[in-house]
Amino acid sequence: VGVLSDPAAVAVAHGLVGAGGAGRVELGAAAENGSSSGNTSAPPKRWSHALVIDWGASSLTLSHLINLGGAVSLAHTTRNKSCSGLALSSLLVKHCASQFERRNRLPSGELLMSKRARGRLERSCEDALRTLGQGGASCSVVVDGLYEGLDLNVQVSRPRFDMLCGPLLRSAKGMLEGEAKRLAEEYGEGSAFDVAFAAGNVALMPGAAAIVDALFPPSGNCWRGRSDVPPDEAVALGCAAHCSYLLRARGELGGSLPQGQCRDSPRTEEVTLCPVSVGVCALDSDGAIVSAEGATATMVGTGTPLPANVTRTIALRSPGEAVGLVQLSAEGEPKLLARIEDVPPDAVEVELTVEITEEGKLTVAVNGGEPVTL
Repeated sequence: VGVLSDPAAVAVAHGLVGAGGAGRVELGAAAENGSSSGNTSAPPKRWSHALVIDWGASSLTLSHLINLGGAVSLAHTTRNKSCSGLALSSLLVKHCASQFERRNRLPSGELLMSKRARGRLERSCEDALRTLGQGGASCSVVVDGLYEGLDLNVQVSRPRFDMLCGPLLRSAKGMLEGEAKRLAEEYGEGSAFDVAFAAGNVALMPGAAAIVDALFPPSGNCWRGRSDVPPDEAVALGCAAHCSYLLRARGELGGSLPQGQCRDSPRTEEVTLCPVSVGVCALDSDGAIVSAEGATATMVGTGTPLPANVTRTIALRSPGEAVGLVQLSAEGEPKLLARIEDVPPDAVEVELTVEITEEGKLTVAVNGGEPVTL
């Protein structure tokens, strides 16, 4: 039996993991806080951070995936039910109910107190929402004999619908901006998502797609995935692709795979987790850790699956600035593990590769040089 979570399935559908991508997927539970543009080009070979924007009927869920050099881990999840497709439907139901009560001189709230009338209105609004969500200029919500023999016929224009959805879309935009800010705070200034996928039926709405496109431009440095993977089918396509691979690997679907290819099938494994966070920090002229904001960046976070191999380019605050490797903790001061000596005196940035084995052995390499074990 194979179990694939939603963000993992979306990543598989777009080819970010699986054959040719990361070989092992570790997508267990992470701590919760509460228009698919693009092309059919291959995913970036060296990516660090991916964001899966799953905007479906039940919630807007943002999943942060990190590439650990052979393993993909779910680092963070944020979920908001108030931005869901059901919330959009509820807004339309309340608007139609208020129009019906005003036209028929009924007390405010009386219509929705009837379970039967409310259920019929919700079903009709769901159909209208699909039309408006796909870019329709307008839509009529019609229910014959909705309440006490009275018919409902409400015309919902595109501007009216956009106005109803405005607060919800602004809240969703704030969530996405907050996720980008959290990434920069945890992994250092300048860190950004290399990959962003949109999934779920709400992501097809022009207003929702415009928000995602504005924050992660398809023509920018963020890979937006394959254009032939519809957002509302991304999870299903990923699960189907994974299932097909597993069946072929066992020879149950059109013959077995060539020898040696089965290792590329994404899978979930129990792994050893890093008990501490390891980062890089700026050092002053006396070799002490600089405590200024933005002077420390995380390389390998607490709970990262081991073995981990992370490469990052660190922008120095001044040419040839001294940097060191530190152990970070949520409480207390960073602990200096080693001073990095191989930084050229005129360098404005340095590429660091940090590797931690399952046994806890820590190595660091500077600018692709020979790794040094600490």
